[in-house]
Amino acid sequence: MAYFPLADIRDGMVDPTEHNTRHRDLGPTSWYTVRAGTQNAPRGPWQHPGLPGPASELKGRVAFAWRAMDAFYE
Repeated sequence: MAYFPLADIRDGMVDPTEHNTRHRDLGPTSWYTVRAGTQNAPRGPWQHPGLPGPASELKGRVAFAWRAMDAFYE
């Protein structure tokens, strides 16, 4: 899993949704819609806003669901 700093993602590309879940180890999970041109991927990225201490380095980062994306470039 790769997590990216939310601050590094261009404004307007990810929008919060009302969908929230709970990860058994990382706690609350907030889901976003990613937008690129005319395409949208609802529930593509997510973030864990209430991380426990050992996972605190993930604070302010989002991950992307591989299956929701058309492609990934490294």
